[in-house]
Amino acid sequence: MVDETREYVSNGKGIARMLVDQGVTHVFGIPDGHTLELYDGFLETSDVDHLLVNDERTAAFAADAYARVTGHLGACDAGAAGAMNFPVALAEALGSSSPVLAITGIVKQRDMLLNIPHDINVLGVLQAVTKWAGMPITGEQVPRFFHHAIRQAINGRQGPVAVIVPEDLFYHDKNLS
Repeated sequence: MVDETREYVSNGKGIARMLVDQGVTHVFGIPDGHTLELYDGFLETSDVDHLLVNDERTAAFAADAYARVTGHLGACDAGAAGAMNFPVALAEALGSSSPVLAITGIVKQRDMLLNIPHDINVLGVLQAVTKWAGMPITGEQVPRFFHHAIRQAINGRQGPVAVIVPEDLFYHDKNLS
């Protein structure tokens, strides 16, 4: 039962707020069915500008360029299949020590390993071209994974990181009270 006296927010909207708290002002990417709740979060804050690009590779290169020019964390997003366009740009960011956060939405957890369209091992692919990559398996883990990823991107030798989020975990509500 939901307590009406407490404020709840979905992980997707919470991630958008977290990006604002981390000073992220621009996110490059393409909306995807797996990331719609994240986009709802972008719509609710005027502090993050989402820049639509022509493909996901461009999103990752733009986030890398943004990080190099501004010295701040660059951010990009994609759905599962689109994330297969990230590796070249993230490998470049890794070699150049650019702090980039790649957010990827994938199929719902119940659909994993069923050989359905878009059920791709995104984590395995992005681990090879990032400083750190992870995938939460519960809704409660999502904020912790993003905090850890951002710390990894900006501390020590900077570099790209990736958080892969199953679609249903973007919708998981957390208590803000």
